[in-house]
Amino acid sequence: MQQRLYIVEDNLSPHHNKIIKKWAKTNRVTLVFTPTNASWLNHVECHYAGLKEFAISGTDYGDHRELAAEIRHYLRWRNANAKPLNLLAPKKKSRDGKKLEHIKCKRH
Repeated sequence: MQQRLYIVEDNLSPHHNKIIKKWAKTNRVTLVFTPTNASWLNHVECHYAGLKEFAISGTDYGDHRELAAEIRHYLRWRNANAKPLNLLAPKKKSRDGKKLEHIKCKRH
């Protein structure tokens, strides 16, 4: 039995072209798109926010090499200072200070 691969993508227009759709159909791939204006669902966006804030915003680099060097510098710093994040840790508390519980989802 062949399995199907699901690829989650944002709504960037090149992801919707005929060549990609044909490739997906041929290779048993289902393309799943995040809703428009829901960048917070795209897990890579949080990395772009830091990159923009610390390496790009308010700068005036002389050329692309200088910009690329600063981006590499930021990425080295971020990787060296990365800490694991467990969003579902039972010790976490909600905004109102109550302990978070695991939520069971109903299947429809």
